[in-house]
Order: sequence, then C-alpha cells, then structure tokens
Amino acid sequence: MDKDLYTPKEVAERLGVNKAHIYNLIKAGAIGSSNIGAGKRAVLRISTKDISKYLQDCKQKTVESTVAPDDVTT
Repeated sequence: MDKDLYTPKEVAERLGVNKAHIYNLIKAGAIGSSNIGAGKRAVLRISTKDISKYLQDCKQKTVESTVAPDDVTT
C-alpha cells in the first residue's frame, strides 16, 4: 500500500474481503476510519496506519489463540 488514505472498497480489495465486511469492521471499532469533509459530500477514508493496526491486532489474536495453556508460564 503506497498511499496514505483508502476507500473502504480499496481496503476490501487489498484484504480480499467484500466492502460490507470493511463497513462492519468500522462499525464494530475493529478498524479506524475518518470522515473527510462534511454533510452529504463527506467521504469515508481509512489510513494506512489504521490498516496496519488492524492487521497487527489480527496477527496478535491469532498468536494468542494458538498458544496452548501448557505453554503459558506464570
């Protein structure tokens, strides 16, 4: 990803999911977004930083879910 702001459609294409899934992630607070502009002309954009954070969070959840209880030390 070589630009700073993406449309939900662009993010969906890059992540291999449908656009509705991206909107659901935004609504759930799993991925950040910004409204650019005001009123009816406002557009939703997702920053490279927000995409990277979402992917890192997904990676972390995957790692945590694969750690067996015996592997955890207290």
